[in-house]
Amino acid sequence: RGGPAGLAERLRGVAAGVDPALHVDEVRTLAEIYRDHRFGDNLGAITIGAVTGSVLLLSAAGLYALMAFTVAQRRREIGIRSALGAQPGHLVAAVFRRAFWQIGAGSVIGMLAAYLVGRYVPIEQIGGLPIPGILPGAAAFMLLVGVLASLGPARRGLRIDPTEALRSE
Repeated sequence: RGGPAGLAERLRGVAAGVDPALHVDEVRTLAEIYRDHRFGDNLGAITIGAVTGSVLLLSAAGLYALMAFTVAQRRREIGIRSALGAQPGHLVAAVFRRAFWQIGAGSVIGMLAAYLVGRYVPIEQIGGLPIPGILPGAAAFMLLVGVLASLGPARRGLRIDPTEALRSE
């Protein structure tokens, strides 16, 4: 009736009556024990999420830098194509084609590696839950991040003035 604190005092008294050498130091409710365990699980999930987020940002930054470098290297070619009347969609497709190959190859290799690891290290046996569809979802998300990272350099490639590009070299 008195709550967990009152029960703890009564439990200590009963334990001392049974065996005076028996000391009951820490009495916690099951809810407190679950909360402590959930805190550890949540901390692990937050840590994994933070590492995953930083890897995602570094991947996007690397892809952006690579596409910006590619556009800078192909500046003359883009200028010539633009001067000859190439459609802006074709110029953007030429820039995105390389990004899609790189992101697609990375997604396929990553999905294959994750499948093999999942096959030989079953997550259910180490206490985890299988999450169906996580691999295709992660691959689609990486494709989206890659497209968004490539968008800036592709737009910069469209703004190349043909006369400036031809005069620069």
